[in-house]
Amino acid sequence: MHLTVLPDATEVRATGLPPGAAAAFALGFENGDTPLPGGAVLEIVPIAMSPSAVADEHGVVFLRVPHTAGSSAGLEFLAQVVYHVPGVPLEQAGSLRVLPVMRGRVPSPGDPADLVIFFGQSNCEGWAGVADLRPDLRGPHPRLRIWNGPAGQWQPVEAGVNTNMAPNAPFFGAEIGMADSLGNRSAPLFLIKQARSPSTLGPNPGPGNEWGVQAGELYASLLQRITNATGVLLRQGYQPRVKLICMMQGESDAAVMELADGYLLRIEELLTRLRLDLHDRGVSGNDPPWIRLGLVNRELVRVGLLGTPVVRAAQTTVAGTLAQCDVLETTGFGVLPDRLHFASDGLLQMGRRFVAGRL
Repeated sequence: MHLTVLPDATEVRATGLPPGAAAAFALGFENGDTPLPGGAVLEIVPIAMSPSAVADEHGVVFLRVPHTAGSSAGLEFLAQVVYHVPGVPLEQAGSLRVLPVMRGRVPSPGDPADLVIFFGQSNCEGWAGVADLRPDLRGPHPRLRIWNGPAGQWQPVEAGVNTNMAPNAPFFGAEIGMADSLGNRSAPLFLIKQARSPSTLGPNPGPGNEWGVQAGELYASLLQRITNATGVLLRQGYQPRVKLICMMQGESDAAVMELADGYLLRIEELLTRLRLDLHDRGVSGNDPPWIRLGLVNRELVRVGLLGTPVVRAAQTTVAGTLAQCDVLETTGFGVLPDRLHFASDGLLQMGRRFVAGRL
């Protein structure tokens, strides 16, 4: 069960409820014993209730209460979910049940908004089908907000809704593993994701498939995406700060030896420039954000990507050259039958390991 408080809304995600259970959450400022029908007791003194919602067939429910941004800045409160067991009359014992009390605080102007930038190609975007995702990981995850570019909004990440560059495409990537690994983090984490498949660091005939900083293509598009997304956070009163840069790219470069041979110089230029541009835009602190590079899968050489060892060596070298940069080994993650793209379990592992120890 997770409580996420935003400047303009309070959101709750609860799992493990009976399918079809009607749920809501109470808001209050004091602990107390408030009797409910059927013998249940709220452990807070409620002053308001959220609208109700029905748990899906997997027992997951998402609840949201909007409020006027700025009206309650800094306010601390208590919240508790109550749900009705389907088919049990209200007056019968056990008809209503409650979940543990949660504590929340409405953000104040100037509060930090921690950001992760995640970019690359198809294994960044993710080609695993939502149908292959564990049921308890489906639905909105309010603690991880993802920038939906076409909608111009920050939204709770939801597999198959805002996890793909094409809206509502039924696929997801490593972001669901990121959402599942946030532990007891109280403040939301904000994710800016951009992927294009196929794409290289270049030079590459285009348009729109090259990450090289001089090409004016994907890198320029990423910077514009960052500007748009952080601009909304600033207007909401947050102070955006990029904490982590994750890159999962290089498979297409590994398919062409000429591109593989030039990969080291181009990735070093790209990452160095990205840090400088983030600093110039005021969205990183004095210390550069940590960079974590997903190593291309060693086994790709078996499917004809003969430059794989060269790209991996370049990724490892730049991680040793740049300050606050390391690599993530992806060899051994589960893959789809094409042996190129990561399967559901591989993407979940990737997401968890990308953010491990960095947030």
